[in-house]
Amino acid sequence: MINKRSVTPISLPALGKSLLLVPALKGIWMENKSKISLIIIFVGLVLNRITRIINKIFDAGIHCGNDIVYVLTNI
Repeated sequence: MINKRSVTPISLPALGKSLLLVPALKGIWMENKSKISLIIIFVGLVLNRITRIINKIFDAGIHCGNDIVYVLTNI
């Protein structure tokens, strides 16, 4: 069996760091724009984490609901 984590070519923190280095390397953006991009990336990562947690909660809730309906219909 292949571990899925070992297959992933680039980790999210490394990807985030490389995205943050792009404006610094190119030297195109001003200080304010790079700060705004940092905030946007940070907010995106936080929202991604929150939506994952919400999806897990709803997924568990759907399974519980299906089990209850199954039990009620088979009494």
